[in-house]
Amino acid sequence: MFVLRAAVHKKKPFGYQKAFKKEPFGSIMGSHRPTTNGNLIGTKAGAGSPRRDPMALRTADQARAELKAKGVSITQWAIANRFSPNLVFEVLGGRKKCVRGQAHEIAIKLGLKAGEICNDPATALELTCCVA
Repeated sequence: MFVLRAAVHKKKPFGYQKAFKKEPFGSIMGSHRPTTNGNLIGTKAGAGSPRRDPMALRTADQARAELKAKGVSITQWAIANRFSPNLVFEVLGGRKKCVRGQAHEIAIKLGLKAGEICNDPATALELTCCVA
């Protein structure tokens, strides 16, 4: 004879989700591979450090600090570049993978990842279709 017991859900303590927050961009940020400027991806190189190489990748915190130093809010930057402010916040927060579409384009324009922006998917494999 089997006895059925009701499942008891214990409420998680306040702030439980914040303590176990995923690192932005998954395993890419934790790989600690060198970028073109010598900094390591996933390490904090200092949010206020000047960038010498225009093609150097930056972290989300560095992108936020750079916009803040120039007096531009994230929402203003998003609207000026014709992006949804919510999507830009999701990219900066690491909640989007930035593999394709607008999230990919946002990550490239913010300098979070290296890549190309392809305007026409039909000609994606040709050499002259994409903008670096």
